Amino acid sequence: MVGAGLAGLTAASRLAEAGARVLLVEAGDVAGGRLATLDTVDVRWRGTAMQFPIEHGLHGVWRQYRNLRRLLADHGLDRWLVDAGTQELIVDSPNGVAAVDIGASVRGSRLPAPLAQFRPWFSPPFAYDTLTAGPVAFARMLGCLSHALAFDLASPDDVAAYDHASVATMIADWPLSFRQLFESFSHSIYFEETHAVSLAALFTGIHLYLVNDRRDSQFDVFAADSEQCVISPLLAAIRGRGGEVLLGARATGLRIEGRRATGVAIDTPRGAETLPASAVVVALDPAGQERLLAGTPLASASGSPRPAGLPSIVVRLWLAGAPRPERAPSGLLVDSVARNFFWLHRLQEPFRTWHARTGGGVLEAHLYGDLAVGVQMVEDAALAQRIKATVRRIWPEVPGEIVHAHVQRNPPTQVALRVGQMARLPAVITALPNVARCGDGVACGSPAMFLERACLTGLLAARAIVPSLGLSPERVPAPLAPLPPERTVAAVRAACRVMRGLLPLNLRSYQLPSRRAGRA
Repeated sequence: MVGAGLAGLTAASRLAEAGARVLLVEAGDVAGGRLATLDTVDVRWRGTAMQFPIEHGLHGVWRQYRNLRRLLADHGLDRWLVDAGTQELIVDSPNGVAAVDIGASVRGSRLPAPLAQFRPWFSPPFAYDTLTAGPVAFARMLGCLSHALAFDLASPDDVAAYDHASVATMIADWPLSFRQLFESFSHSIYFEETHAVSLAALFTGIHLYLVNDRRDSQFDVFAADSEQCVISPLLAAIRGRGGEVLLGARATGLRIEGRRATGVAIDTPRGAETLPASAVVVALDPAGQERLLAGTPLASASGSPRPAGLPSIVVRLWLAGAPRPERAPSGLLVDSVARNFFWLHRLQEPFRTWHARTGGGVLEAHLYGDLAVGVQMVEDAALAQRIKATVRRIWPEVPGEIVHAHVQRNPPTQVALRVGQMARLPAVITALPNVARCGDGVACGSPAMFLERACLTGLLAARAIVPSLGLSPERVPAPLAPLPPERTVAAVRAACRVMRGLLPLNLRSYQLPSRRAGRA
C-alpha cells in the first residue's frame, strides 16, 4: 500500500479486515495526507495557555459521503461527527457586506425541490441583480443551469461533452452576483478560476452538494483534530489485524515481472531497499502516481496531462472576541481575500474550550487558486492583517486585536479538474491484475469528490486486488451508491434531459449529447 492518505488508509483497512497482510508505506512523517494533523501551536492569553492541533485544513463530511460515513461507523468513529450548523454566503464588495444564509434557509424551505435549493437567490444582492438584468437574461441563466440538472455522470457522452467547456464560458454574461457566486464555487470546490474548471466537474459537485436533495448542503465536522478522530484509530485497526505501517519511506518505483508487480522500491533514512509484494495499491496524488509509475506499463500514454496539483493557504487567527451567536459558524466569501471561513470555536475542541475560558474567537480562512498564488510572496504577518481587515468589515462586533496568527502554506497537492481532464482520469483498475490506483484524482463513476472520492476509490481498489491475494471479493464491502434525489428533482431532471437540446447554453464549441444519451 503506497500512500497513507485517506484513500490508502481505506484500502489498507478494508484489505486487513478481509484477511490480507498489509504493509502501508508513507513518505511523510505523519499519515493522513490532506486529512493529516501536521503540528501543534501554543497560545497564551488572559492567563490561559493552551496547545492547539494544526491540521492541513478543516474538512466537511457531507450528507452524501456515504462510503466515508460507513467506514467511520464500522470503526466506531462516527461518534466524533458533529453538525456544522448553517452556512452563510458573504458578498464583500465596495457597496457593503451582504450575508445570505445558504444552509438552514434551504433545508427548512417549504418550496418544492429543486426550487428550495434556489431559495438564497431571492435575497439581496441576487434579487436586485435579477431585477436589473431583466427576465430574458434571468431565463437565459436558468436555461444554462438546466444543463446541470440534466447532466448524467454515468453517461460517457455527457462527461466528454461538458468536460470540454469551462465554467467561465457558461457564466460569461450572467448578472454580476451570480457570476461571483459561481466563481466562489469554483474556488471552494475545485481550487481554480472559472476559466480553468471543467463544466463536467462543476456539474458533478452541484449534484453532490446542492440539487439532489435540499438536505445535501448539510455537513458534519470532526469534533476534534483528524489525527485523534480518524487517522490514529485507522492505523491502530490496521496494526491490530497484523498490518505494518512504515512512515518516512518514499516509494521510488515498482518491480514488475511479466504481467505482475512483485515489489516496491523505497528510500528510507536507513537506505534503499525493495519490499516484496503480492499486490500493490498506489494511493498517491496525481504527481506522485506519475513519478512512481514512470517507465512502467502503467505510465500515462494518453497524451493528456495529469490533473494539476494546486497550493492552498490556511490562515488561523486567534482574536480578542467572537461574532454574535446568530451568525453562521462557516460559509463562503465572495470577492474577498479568502474563499472559505470556519469559526473553529463553534465547531471543534480545543477551540471551544479556549472560547469558554477567554471569550476569544478562532477563525480559519482558506485561500485557493489565484488567491493563494497571488500571496505567495506576501509575508505571513501582512497576510494575517489582510484577513483581520476582512473580519472587521464582515463581523464588526469582533475586536480588532489579533491574539495569535498562524499561516500555513500547503504544498501543491489539491487536485484540480481542469477543462478536458475529468473524462480522462485514470481508472482504479490498471493493466496489471495485481495493481490498482486510488485517490481523489482517480475516476470512480459516481458523483463523489474529495474525502468521499478518496474513500470510494480506496474501497474499489481493495476489491480490485482481493482476487490476486487469493481472497474473496465478498470480504470487502461493496460501494454504497449516492442517496436518491427527491422525487420532484427526479421529475425535473427527466424533463431537462428531454428538453436540453432546446435550452440555451453559451458555449461556442459545445456539442450537445444526443437525446438518447441525454435519457441514459
